[in-house]
Parts: sequence; C-alpha cells; structure tokens
Amino acid sequence: MAVVYKYKGISGSQYISGTVEGINRDEAAFKLKEKGYIITELTKVSGKELEEKKGKNKGAKEQVNLTKKKVPVDQIIIFTKQLETMVRAGLPILKTLNMLVEQTTDPVLKAIVQDIVKQVESG
Repeated sequence: MAVVYKYKGISGSQYISGTVEGINRDEAAFKLKEKGYIITELTKVSGKELEEKKGKNKGAKEQVNLTKKKVPVDQIIIFTKQLETMVRAGLPILKTLNMLVEQTTDPVLKAIVQDIVKQVESG
C-alpha cells in the first residue's frame, strides 16, 4: 500500500514542495531524485493531515503549485514543434513526453510537462 510523503527541496534554482506517494521512504526519495530534485525534507503524512487536505480541496480542481513565472514563448514554440514531430513520426505519446522532459531546459516548462506525464500515466 502506498504511503504519502511531504517533501521540500530544490529544483534548479527554485525551492519546491509537494507530496509524493511511495511504498516506503526510499521509494518516495527515489521518485523525487529521478525528477532531478534535491531533497531537503521528506516526512510521512499522517492520516489526519490527509483527511484535512481532502476536506479543503473537496469540489475544487487540483492545482499545480509551480511558480508564478511564465514560460518564454520561444520555449513553448520549440516544445510544441518537437511534440508534433515526434507524434507524427508515430512515437507513443507517453514516451514522447518523457523524452521532452529530458530535453527541456526551462524549469517551469519541465515541471509542467512532468505533471502532464503523471496525469497521462494515471489515466
């Protein structure tokens, strides 16, 4: 059974925080390290905290807590052209998105695409 962990860390030059699921603490840390995050804090979320969080977000759309910075237009253009080329070539969408995450240099766009990958994987 997966356990929810709260984390704080650094991605590039930005401080990040959020939650991640894992069977144990090591798996949660591994998932974050795969994303390129430097973990500064990783703690297990209690059942009470989860219930409070669910109560607050009930009926509201889930929001991605990235930053208030905008993605430069040239980065969006490059991303969409690469996405189009790969999809037209017949590559699977999930594999394409994972490749684009690796190639993206802008940290905000990278976080957005990682969130899209996570949503596609979960259906």
